[in-house]
Amino acid sequence: MTRSAVPGLPTRYPIGELLPAIYADDDLAQRFTAGLDTVLAPVLSTLDNLPAYFDPALAPADFLPWLSSWVGVDVAEAWPEELRRAVVVRAVELHRGRGTRR
Repeated sequence: MTRSAVPGLPTRYPIGELLPAIYADDDLAQRFTAGLDTVLAPVLSTLDNLPAYFDPALAPADFLPWLSSWVGVDVAEAWPEELRRAVVVRAVELHRGRGTRR
């Protein structure tokens, strides 16, 4: 999975619509900003869904190794995805209790 170039991904915030009125009918300005929209759409989509990236149950599978490194767990790529997610969830639970009486 990649979050870089997603063909046809629409943007919720087209830059061309944010330009001053003088550029609204300018074909070059609209085509240029449409190109920027294509490049920025995956970034904006990722930022819009950022909380899901920090939830082990919702994070993309390729994001799990990085997420598991936050809690000091090594997950093997050979493990099934459900097991990797469960290990990260359990590690988070264990870290919550770290340093407490329990």
